[in-house]
Amino acid sequence: MREIAELKAKGVSNRGVAEKTGYARNTVNKIVKQINEAGLTYDEVRNLSDQILSKHFNDPVSSRRNQDFFLPNFELLTKELAKPGVTRQLLWEEYMTECRMQKKKGYQLTQFKKHFNDHLNVHQFKDILKRKAGESIEVDWAGQRLHWNDPDTGATVYGYLFVASLSFSGYSFAYVTKDMKTVLEQISDDQYILNHRNIVLMGACGVGKSFVANALAAKACEHLHKTLYVRMFELLEECNLERLELNDSNQAIRNMQSLKC
Repeated sequence: MREIAELKAKGVSNRGVAEKTGYARNTVNKIVKQINEAGLTYDEVRNLSDQILSKHFNDPVSSRRNQDFFLPNFELLTKELAKPGVTRQLLWEEYMTECRMQKKKGYQLTQFKKHFNDHLNVHQFKDILKRKAGESIEVDWAGQRLHWNDPDTGATVYGYLFVASLSFSGYSFAYVTKDMKTVLEQISDDQYILNHRNIVLMGACGVGKSFVANALAAKACEHLHKTLYVRMFELLEECNLERLELNDSNQAIRNMQSLKC
């Protein structure tokens, strides 16, 4: 009940509370009705002890969490999660080690993540950002420096993981490179063409996508590559025609590649 009151105090709708806490909407509606009928504010309910809540309210979700299990300090874990290289999996493993040392019953990974998310939904609600489709993309160098063995020489090679994610859908792209400058260098010297990689330019109208595309095409021509400008709807139309004719949908692209430009 306390976490529902905390979200309601922030102006979250009943539907929003249900989505963020995992409770059924009918359950949320019943709790909100109980609070209103008692003549209490949401802030007052947040400050009530568990004993008073259980005595004066019929809390239908009070038994949702099994009190026999040891509940970790999620405030401390939240700070740990912000550190580089720390994951929920790692925090759970440390939590289970602590449970074994104290001879207490611990949650398995799924329930641990569920209760952790419940905590984050309530205490970090102000940090939740609303995204729109096609509005932004987020990029960063992720995690610690990587290393792997070269299959030919056996030598240890070090590199970095570049990650780009669409903010709304979460679709992501990851690329391992030996140097943080390599990605930009490959774009500037058309190395991405030799490596058979693609570049996708995204953004609203007027932000310069066509200008960048023209610059990439001009750079490719300087290195004696062919450049062909095709409208996206024309390319999709060609691919769809190939599919309808039960041909390989990539044939349309190969046909364009064979054109003299």
